[in-house]
Amino acid sequence: MLVEQLELFSQISLYLIGTTLLGFFVGWNMSKSSVQKALGEELNAMQCKTNKDKKEIYALKLELEHYKDTTTSLIKKNDMQLLLLEEKNFSMSDLNDELDLMMSTINDKEHTIDQLKTNLDSTQKRANDIQQQYEAEIEAFINEREEIVKKFKGYQNQKNQIETILKKEPNIEDEKESDDFIYDMSHESVPQFECIDDCEEPKSERKSFFGKIVGLFRKKETPKEGE
Repeated sequence: MLVEQLELFSQISLYLIGTTLLGFFVGWNMSKSSVQKALGEELNAMQCKTNKDKKEIYALKLELEHYKDTTTSLIKKNDMQLLLLEEKNFSMSDLNDELDLMMSTINDKEHTIDQLKTNLDSTQKRANDIQQQYEAEIEAFINEREEIVKKFKGYQNQKNQIETILKKEPNIEDEKESDDFIYDMSHESVPQFECIDDCEEPKSERKSFFGKIVGLFRKKETPKEGE
């Protein structure tokens, strides 16, 4: 009886162990399949995401290479621009030197022009003074000539009057008056006369004032009215 109970207990234990193992195996398979399915889906999603990220990374690499190439070309262009800028700065330095030289030349020319203007003003002033002095001298000379002409005309009129009187029959008193008149004229400033014949005439041949002047003397300098 006890043996039968032990056998029954062992059979039940074996059955329970087998059922437990079977349930564990079935549950493990089911869990494994569900886990594999979930993990496969997640893995597929991760692979898709990874592929997408790889594509994005590849695009980023391409864009980065493009940026590198662009940066390299910009650096080269910048170097060229720097070289051109240095050349322009050198040219500007030369132009500034030339400009300074031109400004210095212009300043020298302006200084020379100012000196020439000053000299011209002084020369013009001196010329004006000389012209005024010359005009004053000319005016004084003309006035003096006019006075001489007036005196000469007066003396000529006096001479004509004397000749007219002497052409008449003069007496001794007329000759005396004429001699007195000649003596009075000797004190006046009369025009100079030059002897054209023999000036030393004998006193016996001096019959009149007309014989002393007419035919013996001529004027040394006759002023012209137009001068």
